[in-house]
Amino acid sequence: MVVTRPRFSLQRLSAPGVGVLFELRLLPLDFSINIRILIRSLQKEVMLVPNKTIYIREADRDVWEKAEKLAGGSVSALLTEALRRYIETKEPEEGVGMETIEVELAYSHERYGWEEGAYPAQFVGRWLLYPDPDETGTSEPEYDAGAYYGVALTQRAQIAVYMRHVNDGFAPTLRVYSSFDEAEQEGVPADVLARAASAAGADYVQKLDI
Repeated sequence: MVVTRPRFSLQRLSAPGVGVLFELRLLPLDFSINIRILIRSLQKEVMLVPNKTIYIREADRDVWEKAEKLAGGSVSALLTEALRRYIETKEPEEGVGMETIEVELAYSHERYGWEEGAYPAQFVGRWLLYPDPDETGTSEPEYDAGAYYGVALTQRAQIAVYMRHVNDGFAPTLRVYSSFDEAEQEGVPADVLARAASAAGADYVQKLDI
C-alpha cells in the first residue's frame, strides 16, 4: 500500500477589527478541506516580556513547592504579586518627596566657641517637622526653653533629629535613630516626636507622665 502525505498551504487573510486570520488548506490527492484559524488580538490582555531565570537554593525547594500548590500552579502570578507588595512597602521609604537637606553643624572650638567651628552638612530625606525657632520648640518643662527641633525621615528610613538654640546657646546637633521610640528613649522631647510622627503617618504614642 502506498501512503501519500497530504500537501497543505497557509495563507494570511485580512480580518479587520477581529484579529489575524489564517487559512490552512489541506490538499490530499482526491479531496480538499479548508480550515480557517482565527487568532484574536489580545493587545490589552497579553504583554510579551523577556524571560527571567530564577535560581532556587536546594534548602528552599519545599517552600517553592508549597507556594506553587497554594498559587494553583501559577508561580509567575505569585511572584508578581509578591513583587508588587514589596514595591508598595519600599516606595514610601525611598524617593517619595526626598530632597537634599542641608543643616548647619559645628565642632567645639576651645578658644572662640562653636560658631568658629560651624560647617554645613547634607543628607537626603524629607522634613516631617521643619526646624523653626518660633514653632518647633517643646513645652515639656525639663528641656531648654530656647531649644527648637527639626525631624526628618532619611532615605534609609531613619529618623534624623536636628536641634539648635534660638540664641545659639549651644552648638547645633544632628542625631539619627532607627525609630521614634528610640529617639524618645535617647531624650528627644515626646511632644516634638508626636508632631513628626503624625506627619509621617507612623504609629507612635506619646507617653504622658500623669
